[in-house]
Amino acid sequence: MMTVKEAAAALNVSTRFVYRLCATGAIECYKMGSAIRISDDALKEYTEAQKRTHQQAADTPRTRQPSLQFLRLKRR
Repeated sequence: MMTVKEAAAALNVSTRFVYRLCATGAIECYKMGSAIRISDDALKEYTEAQKRTHQQAADTPRTRQPSLQFLRLKRR
């Protein structure tokens, strides 16, 4: 079990970001009194889920959208 500060250092993010992850349920955390603790497994699951999400985004082909400057609006 690690503190929010230790988890933030492991992820190389701010403690505020880790608190937000805990509040939204993106990362599993445990509250003991006023202290929040995050297990090593929960941190590993979160990083693996992020890797899968980014890999899926990289694998999807991007469609080319027309630029707005070339769209012509019909005049009435």
